[in-house]
Amino acid sequence: MKKLTNVWLAFMLVSTLGLVASCQEPGDAGTGGNTDKKFNPKAGRFLPKDSAAIKAKRYKDDHPKNTNANYCNATVIDSILRQPGCAGLRVYRVEKKKGYYGVVLVGVDSTGADLLNGKSTTTSALVAESYERCPDNCEGCLLLK
Repeated sequence: MKKLTNVWLAFMLVSTLGLVASCQEPGDAGTGGNTDKKFNPKAGRFLPKDSAAIKAKRYKDDHPKNTNANYCNATVIDSILRQPGCAGLRVYRVEKKKGYYGVVLVGVDSTGADLLNGKSTTTSALVAESYERCPDNCEGCLLLK
């Protein structure tokens, strides 16, 4: 049950991080802007479904040509979160090729440092990418309905 809870939490974090971050001023999701610029390992919060839907629609309306959402499977997310010292996820927006956007997920420690094991070119750091996205596959993106 704990694993399922961690996976669900990670899924919700990844799903809402891009929406929340893109709809707020720069800073900490959940405080309306981290004005002291220090890393907050407790950043992120749950929000009501209706609020998330409004923010998702606003982003979609304001950025009609951008990717609306990305998906990454629970096994990958859970593996990243289970790394020793992992306090959360950082989601990087990436462009694989011109106009083809996705996300890269990296574990982050409690000081805000990406968990790369000092080896930025190895997969042992559990850096993941996903290009499963809406608008290519939007059937399950219920926040956008």
